[in-house]
Amino acid sequence: MSPGRDESPLRHPSRVLCGRTRGTGQSGPALWIRELIRGIRLGLPQRRGGREVAEPEILTVGLLLKRAYQSSKAAVDAALAPRGSSLSQWVVLEQIASRPDVSARALARVTYQTEQALGRLAMRLADRGLIERCSGPANVVGHRLTPEGRRLLAEATPVVHDVLSRELGVLGSGELGALRRLLESVAGRGEDHS
Repeated sequence: MSPGRDESPLRHPSRVLCGRTRGTGQSGPALWIRELIRGIRLGLPQRRGGREVAEPEILTVGLLLKRAYQSSKAAVDAALAPRGSSLSQWVVLEQIASRPDVSARALARVTYQTEQALGRLAMRLADRGLIERCSGPANVVGHRLTPEGRRLLAEATPVVHDVLSRELGVLGSGELGALRRLLESVAGRGEDHS
């Protein structure tokens, strides 16, 4: 590579979107997240709505973000499958545990699902005896964990932690902190549209 020439996968989206970052011998969410952080700092600045936007990079960064999420989700889903669970189910159980009697609308909002999708998932969890639905004030249906739901959550939480530690563990604490701040900023903007 010649000096000053950027050979980042962000400059070559086909390297990133084909599973591994070809030519680098690296793969996994940590690499994509590093490239996401780097890509946010790179690019050819253009102004849009009063803000600079790295036009050639913005789609690649968006795809890297999606790719990192999907890779981590697949790893967590595979680890939870022997327990008959998934990341989506774990997130719902975790949110119900921290918000007893939470309404379906609020639960859908905090788990980033539509009310219909959350309703179907909650029905499956209730059918498995993991949650119970109960009437609250003004006929709002609330959700609570059953003892079986608490048991599954207690078993699944260390599994989720281990997988995410493995997936993101190659990032240093500074990189992880930077990623958290960047994602909180992006997620906060997304909440303006919901």
